[in-house]
Amino acid sequence: MRIIFRLLYNFNIVLNDEQLNLLQDNVDLNTYIRNYLSNNTVEKSKMVEWVTNYLNFNESYKNYYCNNVYDLAFLLELDSQNIDYNKNTADVMSDLLVNNENNTLHNLDTSWPNWNNTKSSMKERFKNSIPIAVKYGKILFTNLKKVTDKYPATLIYANKGIDKMRNEIHNEGLINYDIHTMKWKDIVGCWLFELGNFSINNSTGLGNMPTLGFAGFDYTISGIPNDSNMRHLTTHKVNTNGTPSPNSIMDLRKQAITRIKEGKLNPFNGEWIFGTDATINTITKLDGMQFCLGSYQTDVYITSLGNNKYELTYIVKNKTGWTSGSRGLNDYNGNPTDDSIIPDKPRGTGLHLGGTIGETFGWKEIIIIP
Repeated sequence: MRIIFRLLYNFNIVLNDEQLNLLQDNVDLNTYIRNYLSNNTVEKSKMVEWVTNYLNFNESYKNYYCNNVYDLAFLLELDSQNIDYNKNTADVMSDLLVNNENNTLHNLDTSWPNWNNTKSSMKERFKNSIPIAVKYGKILFTNLKKVTDKYPATLIYANKGIDKMRNEIHNEGLINYDIHTMKWKDIVGCWLFELGNFSINNSTGLGNMPTLGFAGFDYTISGIPNDSNMRHLTTHKVNTNGTPSPNSIMDLRKQAITRIKEGKLNPFNGEWIFGTDATINTITKLDGMQFCLGSYQTDVYITSLGNNKYELTYIVKNKTGWTSGSRGLNDYNGNPTDDSIIPDKPRGTGLHLGGTIGETFGWKEIIIIP
């Protein structure tokens, strides 16, 4: 017993008397935490403080984890960088675990207050900030998946809760499904909550999936009517120094004009790369465009119309899934290049969150080259 207290002292982990008594009274829990701290980090210290405090507030949870110490990993692997998000997710996971052990999962059909709290939190975050909603959805998805993978009987009940949330989001009109007027936040909502009945096809060239097709003056492309708070494709993207970001739509337009002047009318393409600066910029600009697109390739076609007029046709094809949708959020350091991979999944499989969708964007522009 002295070993765990020495570890706590050495790692500057401050526990109150109730937390210390929890460890002292439960040998298996004590041993598990001691082993967990054998390769200690600041994050681990934080989580030990949080988890031991969390368990003392709910007797049934405490009893479950003391009797099933290996499942304590579900709590210790929560997000050490976003402690405020943890309680809702921990409560939902713990409800599933306790009821699964007691063969009372069916009770969650009629009463599940902790899921109602989680549902309300998610809806509020979706209304106010796309990046925060995606981050919260990612935490919920990845941690619930650990529970449902280990205890498959819990999947149907986790999905019942998720489906109630999805139905409320739909019924409350929080997502606009009109291709011509929907905003980026609506596309993110369609992806994250697996909502909207869209044609399943391979028009993206990336496999069969529900696909949204945007064209011409659709809002995401043209920004018409003007909304200064929402980025749109035709003006993506100008750097702070006033130059177009390499291979963005604005840069490819500039390249097309240069090619026309050089007599090169053959099709060409370019890929805009979602880098670290894009992550920061995306979180600052809350419209959700770069969450949808990430790195994207644009094909440009040039047609001579005579009298110094040329038609430029732009085609962008994309898919949004867990791998791309949580870019820059997976490891919480704002750097999308070192993220752990969250595999994409088809809609309607596993947990009903984040099933992959596709998007195609196409529009034309006529320019005059003197």
